[in-house]
Amino acid sequence: MKIAGQSTLDAAVESIWPLLFDPRTLLELLPGCEQVEQVAPDEYRGRMTLRVPAIAGTYETWVKVLKY
Repeated sequence: MKIAGQSTLDAAVESIWPLLFDPRTLLELLPGCEQVEQVAPDEYRGRMTLRVPAIAGTYETWVKVLKY
């Protein structure tokens, strides 16, 4: 499964950027996320539980923060 998306935040880059590299913040930002651990400077591994009609499951996930 691949879940992708983007968001625009109304805040200064300097205040948001450090939060994207904080596992505790990522845990709060990713819906259904139960665990996040940093495995590289810009990569995280975690576990999330997703529930949609007729389908539910717990999945291992990988997050990479891309710099533009």
